[in-house]
Amino acid sequence: MNVDLKYFKSLLGPQYQGDGLLSPLLYTEEAISILRSWFECAVQPFKETHLLWFMRKCSNLSDAMILDIFDILDWSQSGHLRFSEFYFLFSLLAAMQEAQTRLFLFQRNRDVLFFLGAHPATKIASQDEHDNHTVSKFKLVRFLTVFNLHSNLSSQLTELNLKAKRELSEKEVSILLYFVCKQFDMASSQFSTVNEASKQASEAGRSPQSFSSPDSNSAKTKVCSVS
Repeated sequence: MNVDLKYFKSLLGPQYQGDGLLSPLLYTEEAISILRSWFECAVQPFKETHLLWFMRKCSNLSDAMILDIFDILDWSQSGHLRFSEFYFLFSLLAAMQEAQTRLFLFQRNRDVLFFLGAHPATKIASQDEHDNHTVSKFKLVRFLTVFNLHSNLSSQLTELNLKAKRELSEKEVSILLYFVCKQFDMASSQFSTVNEASKQASEAGRSPQSFSSPDSNSAKTKVCSVS
């Protein structure tokens, strides 16, 4: 999956046009306010056709995959998305493109569990006391497949002794997602590094060298709740 971060930054304004990471900045009150204003100025209600238009402009996903994403986010089956659901998608896509999926998972873990059906139909990012709900493995696999996070899923399920289970606890899901996202970020980071090396080598008229992808530590960012 490729996401056009230049388009994302254009929606946020000139102050977000730099070369630094975008995804950590999306958790600030300013970014949330800008995105909310853009969303509320878009055609309402925000239906399947509007998500198709948006995703075609910023990604290379097929229409079928985009409609699957809509079905996952439209948890109430209302036929349209609210801002909280659109913001979740926007932030996730930016994090994936910048190999910051683990950071996203850490900061939005309850939201991910919510969309996987682990919690009742309550406000997203609720700070209520932890409830011991389970997640259907079918829903989890579908979620990871739609967002292209499933490449190492089978081996991770086997390693964590989860392959035979049909229902997973929240703790099991969180652990599994951590390792899946870690491998995805490492692979994405390495791919980006090699691509950049190939580009520079091509411009210099020489062959690219091999690079290894370090497991970088991301700075902590204040997270604002979205409703």
